[in-house]
Amino acid sequence: MRQRRYGSGTAVGAVVVGWRGGEAVLYVALVVGAAAVLFPLVWMLLTSFKPEADVVRHPPQLLPREWSLEAYRDIWRRVPFGLFFRNSLIFAGGVTALSLALDSLAAYALARLRFRGRNLVLLLILSTMMVPFQVTMIPLFVTLYRLGWIDTYWGLILPRATNAFGIFLLRQFFVT
Repeated sequence: MRQRRYGSGTAVGAVVVGWRGGEAVLYVALVVGAAAVLFPLVWMLLTSFKPEADVVRHPPQLLPREWSLEAYRDIWRRVPFGLFFRNSLIFAGGVTALSLALDSLAAYALARLRFRGRNLVLLLILSTMMVPFQVTMIPLFVTLYRLGWIDTYWGLILPRATNAFGIFLLRQFFVT
């Protein structure tokens, strides 16, 4: 195997063997950047184990003097996480199931069935991706209000039951 010289290291094929000073500076900068990003998360996690008196203490301390799970007990008593989890499952499951069913039907028809205007229909579907949500938000709200679906699962799920990107993606798959 032929070796080439690159600066202070030797390259065998595409692998550079050796250490350059610029790499050390780069790694130091990456470690400092990672510490700057991770520090608030570590602070938040450690603060969650402090009693309330230590949270507001001045000057602040990183490590708790006394470890406590009271904040976790308190939040589980105050917030109905079970209800939130159930709502998320119903919403995500409903949107996923309806999207798969409706998008795949439309995509299959656009990919496999031969009919006049098929490309125009696809173009119209794709053009809906250029309409901002802010334009359709008020008419959607009025429609849901008239149907009596405000604050219901149906009012959350059905408007998201199909989308142009899902139809396009599945159509491209069915074409192949």
